[in-house]
Amino acid sequence: LMINTDQREKYYILFLWFVSCIALPSMKSYGLVVSSYLDLSSIGLYQGYFLCGAIIAKARKTRTTRTIAVAISLLMSLMIMLFTKILFDNEGLNDVRNYLNSSVFVCLASVSAFFALHGIRNIGGFTGRFIGLQSKYIFGIYLFHLSLIYIMGAVGLSISSSNVYYFIPLASITILSLIHI
Repeated sequence: LMINTDQREKYYILFLWFVSCIALPSMKSYGLVVSSYLDLSSIGLYQGYFLCGAIIAKARKTRTTRTIAVAISLLMSLMIMLFTKILFDNEGLNDVRNYLNSSVFVCLASVSAFFALHGIRNIGGFTGRFIGLQSKYIFGIYLFHLSLIYIMGAVGLSISSSNVYYFIPLASITILSLIHI
């Protein structure tokens, strides 16, 4: 797919993937059923992420675009926390729909984080060295994090309204620590 496809076609495929595998399922999870003849399940959720990663890997990244990507990633992460808390407070649901890979929030947060971190090397200071170190592990972090969240839930560290503000940072720190072992 990547070899015989020009950049415009890649963006078109990526757009169709986002609509069918991210936007429509996210809307459906909140009861907003949109009638659509668009079913691209053959592209698949993860294949779309891989295509997106391949496009980002070749994209030109400036300091400004990386800063914007960090801001989007942080905003989407906050949205995940906020919507999870709202669902718990209003519906009493300990629901992970905002954590699914088909969530718009997860998609935009992960794609933005990948864009911001991909290819960073030799940045000064502690923060720069930390970010540079994460850059080469970002794909492993992405694959590993959901398993760790399930393990944390199995040992009684599941997310709830009372711990949403420390569970997510705790999970993030744990994942970043374990990926380096």
